Amino acid sequence: MSSSTPPSTPTLVNIGTHSLALYTHGPDPASSTDPVVFFIPGLASTTLVWAAARRLLPPTLRSYTYDRSGFGNSSLSPLAPTAENIALELSQLLEKAPITNPLIIVAHSWAGVIVREFIALTGNGPHIAGLVLVDANHETTIGPLKKWLAALQPLGVGLDWYTGIGLEAEHKLTEGEWEAFVSEEATEKFKLQAEKEESEYDASFETLRKKELEKRQPLLGGKPVFDIGGLRSRDGRGFYKAGVERGNGTEEERRHEAGFTTDKITIFTTDDSSKPRNNYISILPIQQPQPPNLPHRAQPPKMSVHASRADLIDLDSIPTTHASTQATAFLSQLDRKKRAAATIVPTSDAAVRAALRAISEPITLYGEGPGDRRDRLRELLAEREVEGEEDEDTAMGEADVDVDFAEGEGEGGGAEIGGENPVAHTCYVPQVCAGETRAV
Repeated sequence: MSSSTPPSTPTLVNIGTHSLALYTHGPDPASSTDPVVFFIPGLASTTLVWAAARRLLPPTLRSYTYDRSGFGNSSLSPLAPTAENIALELSQLLEKAPITNPLIIVAHSWAGVIVREFIALTGNGPHIAGLVLVDANHETTIGPLKKWLAALQPLGVGLDWYTGIGLEAEHKLTEGEWEAFVSEEATEKFKLQAEKEESEYDASFETLRKKELEKRQPLLGGKPVFDIGGLRSRDGRGFYKAGVERGNGTEEERRHEAGFTTDKITIFTTDDSSKPRNNYISILPIQQPQPPNLPHRAQPPKMSVHASRADLIDLDSIPTTHASTQATAFLSQLDRKKRAAATIVPTSDAAVRAALRAISEPITLYGEGPGDRRDRLRELLAEREVEGEEDEDTAMGEADVDVDFAEGEGEGGGAEIGGENPVAHTCYVPQVCAGETRAV
C-alpha cells in the first residue's frame, strides 16, 4: 500500500459526544510556531481523496486529514451534518487532539462553506496561519452550481459520474489508493452518511449567508488566502459527450447543457481586472497582507471539481500581488460593474431572447427568469464591449500581455503559463509541488 494512504489505525479522538478519526502525516513540527497543513474534503467525500496531494508535500511538513462524523473510522454524531455543526466538531477535534500549531487549512468544494463557518465560530486567531480554497463553495454559489448540475442530469441517465467526467481515467491516485477510495464510497456506512450530508447541503449556504461575513472582510486580516479554481467546462464536456454517446437527452436538453460548458479559464498572476470575469473562474491570491483601509475583493463564484485530480498550481509560482495593484484592480472591477449597469438592453423578454440568439448565446438557462435573462444579456454585451476595446489595443500594439490563456481540446489542453502546459503535473499547497491546473 502506498505510504500516502492513511494508516489503518488512526487516532480516535473523543470530542465529548463521539469519536473522530484523525490521521497524522509527516514528522513533528520543529517548533510550536511552525504551520501544519489540515485538509478538509468536500461534500460526502472520503479523506482518501487527498492521497495524491499529500504525496507531494515536503517530507518535513506535518499534515493532517480526518474522517468527518459517520465516515471511515469516525463514529456517528448526534448532530445533523450541517456545515455549522461540522465546523463545531472540527473545532472540538482540534482542541481535544490537541493540534496547537497554526493551521494552513486546505478546503475543497463544500468545505469552503465549512471553513467559513469555522472562522465565524473560532475567529481569526493564532490557530490559523492561512487558507487555501480549492474550487471552494461560497454562500453565494449554490444557485449557479445547482443550475449546472440540473442541466447535466438528463445527460447522465445510466452513466457513472466518475467515468463520465474522466476522473476514473485521469485521477492521480495510485492503484491501491483508487481501490481504497472506491471501496469506501461503496460501503453502506458511507452511503448513509453521504445522504445525511446531502440533505443538509442547500440549507447550509443560507445559514452561512445570514451570518453576513462579507461585512467582516478581510476575515483573516493580513494572512495569506489563495483561491484556486478549476474550470467546470472540461468535466461538463466530458459528461456531455459520454451522455450523447449513450443517446441521453433531447436535442433541447443537449443544447441547454452545452450552454454551461463554454467557460474559459484565466490565470491571473497580477489581478488583471481589465479582463471580464463573468465566465471565468480565477486562480489568484485573494488576500495578501494589506493596509486595513484597502477594500477587500469578494470571492468569485466557484464550481467544484474532484480533489483527487489535484487541480492546483504551484502557489510559489504566483507573484505577490501588491496593495497598489489590488487597489487598481478594485477600481477596475467597479468600472466594469458601472459599464454593465449602463448597458441598454430591451425590456421585452422576446427581444432579449432574440438578442441572445443573435450573439450565439443560449436564449435561456435552467431556472432563469426574464429579469435574470436581461441581466445576463447586459453582462454579455458589456463583456463584448471590453473585449472589443482590448482587441483594438492589441492591434495598436498597446496591450501588455503577461499570461498566455488557452483551453486545449482533448488531451493536453489547459491553461498555459509562460508557454508551458501545467496540466501534466499535480500540486496542492504553498511550497509543495509542481502544480496542475486541470481545466474542468
